[in-house]
Amino acid sequence: MVNNDVNETMQGSSRTGRRRGPRTPDDRLATWMRRLWWPVVILWLLAIVLLDPFASALSKATNNTASAYLPPAAQSTKVVNLQEGSSHLTSASP
Repeated sequence: MVNNDVNETMQGSSRTGRRRGPRTPDDRLATWMRRLWWPVVILWLLAIVLLDPFASALSKATNNTASAYLPPAAQSTKVVNLQEGSSHLTSASP
């Protein structure tokens, strides 16, 4: 008799599957993240491809030299200006 009860309980649990409680917001978020995985990856790839031409224009528009961030009276700025002036003089001469 005990074996019959065990078999019935095992069969009943296998038919109904795992019992779940009420869905929480975390469960919903996980479900949406699983469903939207590939669309999000595709959107990122499209954004990279579409925005790539603007990257070269951005590098031309920015000034990353140290003198751009330092005050004009700083010694480092004066050295940079001297170096730039001397490089223009040497490149201009034949």
